Amino acid sequence: RPIASISRDPHIAFIVYDGNLKSADEPCRDSLFEAREALLQASKPALVFIPGQHDWADCGTPAAGGFDPVERLDQLRQTLFTDASSMGQNPLPLARESEVSRFRTYRENVRWQLGDTVFVGLNVPSPNNHYLTAGGRNGEFEDRVIANSFWLDHAAEYAKRRDAKAV
Repeated sequence: RPIASISRDPHIAFIVYDGNLKSADEPCRDSLFEAREALLQASKPALVFIPGQHDWADCGTPAAGGFDPVERLDQLRQTLFTDASSMGQNPLPLARESEVSRFRTYRENVRWQLGDTVFVGLNVPSPNNHYLTAGGRNGEFEDRVIANSFWLDHAAEYAKRRDAKAV
């Protein structure tokens, strides 16, 4: 309903859906994400989806189905983040961090420009950016922090080269 309501305003250029296509208690099943993606794709304005905590980081809980969170993130990357444009009926072109060979798995990190403003979307889920307190290397977290830092710096340089007024 909120997307439909926003879609009625002809002055809205795009919507950013900042994560949590599902609640913490819904299982992280492919079929659920497919149904929610269909709702996002129906948006009249362009819609940029950034994954949230319940979309992958919480998927290991019993209430969410006991899935492997990193596998769920990979599944989202392979299904919801495949296009070089946003969702919605009037999509915007997006630059994805995966265009940089070193960061080719980070399809969810995006950048776009509208007018003289550059927008950046990063996968930084709560709680605490999916930092795990278990012993050993916290690889997924550490690698994503490096990728996110690079993408934010890259967006700032992109904006500077294009004389953008804001990021």
